[in-house]
Amino acid sequence: MLVENFTLEELARRIVNILRRNKASKRPIIGINKAWRRAKLTFLYIDLIYRLRSQDVGAVDATGVLAQAFDKSFEEGLPIVRWISDEASKALQTMEKALRSGVREYKIATIADKVLDENGIIDRWFSTIVASGPRASAPHAKTSTRRISPGDPVVVGLEPIWMGYDGCIAYTFIVGQNAYWERILEDMVEVIRAGLEQMKPGTPARVLDEVSLKLSGSAATQTTHT
Repeated sequence: MLVENFTLEELARRIVNILRRNKASKRPIIGINKAWRRAKLTFLYIDLIYRLRSQDVGAVDATGVLAQAFDKSFEEGLPIVRWISDEASKALQTMEKALRSGVREYKIATIADKVLDENGIIDRWFSTIVASGPRASAPHAKTSTRRISPGDPVVVGLEPIWMGYDGCIAYTFIVGQNAYWERILEDMVEVIRAGLEQMKPGTPARVLDEVSLKLSGSAATQTTHT
């Protein structure tokens, strides 16, 4: 069950009832995963633990046991990763439809979060990023109230996380037409394709990095001289 769907009192009551129905000892005990630090729920977890302790529920460190329970094979984990990727793609598609001159960055970020939330991905490693115009050049820029202008590049960063699985998606949109930025994006697409062609079992990661850096440097030089 999603803990966000209940008040603190209701959640504590449900947990206590489950523990008492299935208790193996006189005092009910819950296990805590200390390695799972999801910032959105930190205070709820702490308050919940205190509430359960007030009802004589014990707490033990179950990090090791829970790590084994969530440790899935590649075959089991791949469908989850694909699902997260598909939901992130839906968010990007919805954002693209809303991108237009005059819309503020935070409005676009809200649209992406709504799509992810409604499809069951309610956690993020960091807040959704929407950075437009000159702000698009800032790494991990914070979403602002800036209004998007015609021809702006808009960098979007999504970091969905679900049950310990997370993705990091970065995408660049162009609002309207801008020949300069469109040419740069086309060059970067070619860089990515070249890197993917080298991606084979046994290929050192440094080779992929070297190919990408060499081609991106060449593309940047051509753009500067054009």
